[in-house]
Amino acid sequence: MNIVIRTRTTGRMQDGIRTLLTLGEKQFAEAIGRLRDREGIDFWYVDDKCKWPDEPIQLGLEREIKGDVGDRTGIEFIGRGWFGGERFPRRQIIEALNGLGDINEDAAARRKRLQEVCGIDGLVRFLSLREEIDKTSIENAMKVLSSDEEMEAFTKAFTKCGDERVVKVLADIFKLSLGSDFYIPQLLQWKYRFNFIQKQINMDKYIMSDYTSPGSSVLDYHDRKPSEEQFDVNPMFRKEVLAGMPQDFSPEQKALYVYAKLSKLLKFNGRFLFRDNKSVNEDFSGAFNKERIERIQKGSEILCYDFSRLFEKFANEIEGVTGVVIEQDKLHWKCGFYTDDVSVGLEGINSTASGDGSFTPDTLKAKQGLALGGIKIISDRKGLVNAALEKIYPLIYGNRKLSVYDLMEKLKTIPQNESGGQIDRLALLKSYLQALKQNDIEGFDATTALIDAKRQGFFGDGLKAEYIGERTVIDGQNTMSCNLIIVDDKTKQVMILEPNRMQIKLVSPQAVAERLRNNELAYRDNLRTINMGDIKNDI
Repeated sequence: MNIVIRTRTTGRMQDGIRTLLTLGEKQFAEAIGRLRDREGIDFWYVDDKCKWPDEPIQLGLEREIKGDVGDRTGIEFIGRGWFGGERFPRRQIIEALNGLGDINEDAAARRKRLQEVCGIDGLVRFLSLREEIDKTSIENAMKVLSSDEEMEAFTKAFTKCGDERVVKVLADIFKLSLGSDFYIPQLLQWKYRFNFIQKQINMDKYIMSDYTSPGSSVLDYHDRKPSEEQFDVNPMFRKEVLAGMPQDFSPEQKALYVYAKLSKLLKFNGRFLFRDNKSVNEDFSGAFNKERIERIQKGSEILCYDFSRLFEKFANEIEGVTGVVIEQDKLHWKCGFYTDDVSVGLEGINSTASGDGSFTPDTLKAKQGLALGGIKIISDRKGLVNAALEKIYPLIYGNRKLSVYDLMEKLKTIPQNESGGQIDRLALLKSYLQALKQNDIEGFDATTALIDAKRQGFFGDGLKAEYIGERTVIDGQNTMSCNLIIVDDKTKQVMILEPNRMQIKLVSPQAVAERLRNNELAYRDNLRTINMGDIKNDI
């Protein structure tokens, strides 16, 4: 808003408000429209730096012009534009209006119109423009915020058969910048009442933005409705997942128990690492495959999307779980659940760091007896999640708690054959694989555990390891199994770990190089960190 005086030091807002109250009716209507649509108004003085100093003053109601105006091409604004100016929040405009003191009758009528546009009436109008919000729910939400009695009555009734639509309106209101977008004289009381309701009702279920990870492309929220993809869990697998779960467990305990059991019973499909290889036609798109998911049983190799759908299936059957989420972030899928008391995100196939510095998904942690790392507490005011896990871990892991460090300590007692002063690392690796196998850690989990042990320095220096795919056919589809190629820089030995067979063997570097050329073997993403041409010995 351009003010036709030259004072700069103070009073820009007050002067702007006075100008608002004396505008022509057409310009005042335009100002009302801007405020109603949550746009700001610029306040400046005639001697502020201007974008187009030779244009007539427009009192701050400049409009963007597209195309040509007169002899100017692509002119951006009509009138003056203040460089470095501030667009004042609507709340400040109303506060300035209220501070004007005595004004005439016409100005008072205009002030009332501005108060309505920027206050509670404006908020109600803004909410009513959203198709998913009905008028009755808005009215009831305003009623709940109006007094402590209404607030307490609502929360008490909600725990029995409350109206979720009103809670959603309340959540939408407090996602707005009420402190600047709207002038709410009772804002402190509103915040107190909303916080009271939050303590009684798990609001995260209705504020979905708190659930979504950065960059997520899809948020598929089912809210105890049947999944759009109907399937039946393998009966034997269902029995194994639910085995040992106490019937008196709370909804939170049951959901986390299912998550931990899925992590323990299933294995990550390492072939996913080679999905970009041209010879692979195995489906890694994340598209639902009823036949594939119904075949899943203990020990099956799965990916994040099937893990998430299995969890959703089980969680939707738990009484007291009020919502289940499946979230897609590019090629990665996560899941989660709500109850009246908690909101929890879950990521079974993850790369979260454990306390020992290794990076392992929960599908491996659950086999090692480690604390699960893919559990993200979004809301848990009563501390129910950690308390549930304290009960769940002993049931799933028993008294034995295995870790990478435990395996290392165990292997230190294994005689290490030496040859020419060198530790026989092939024998050591075989011993390590045998220890993993005895603890039901096989397949890609074994590969990950071996890399963790290598990272911890258990096998000594000078040992290189890289994922390497081997062309194979599974279920009629061309794919690449995920092996590990290991090179001992000291002895120049080349070894291949085949985790699906749980065996490691010496190989000829020349044979490996030939198979790489023929695409029988392939590095992940064609990364050749280990070059067979640099290894001259022939085994």
